[in-house]
Amino acid sequence: MSDNLADDFMAPIRAREQRLADLNAEITNKQKELANLKIECERTAHHLAELRDDRLKAQTSLNETRASLTRAQNELASLSADYDKLKRVLLKAVG
Repeated sequence: MSDNLADDFMAPIRAREQRLADLNAEITNKQKELANLKIECERTAHHLAELRDDRLKAQTSLNETRASLTRAQNELASLSADYDKLKRVLLKAVG
């Protein structure tokens, strides 16, 4: 009878100890998941920084190309005006 009494007394304690062990295992697993997520976040942040750098380089290149195009268009306009002026002078001289 004393064995049954001891078992009755110890059963809830064993159940709580088992629950505590289960919770500790769950905490350990969640900590591992958290560590993996932190690593993934760091990788993602690194990739985002690289993408920002690439976007900045592309934007700079685009701006330089636009400026070059504007200069070429201005030069073309100037040359066209010079051509028209020379054409008028020649037509006036011939005509």
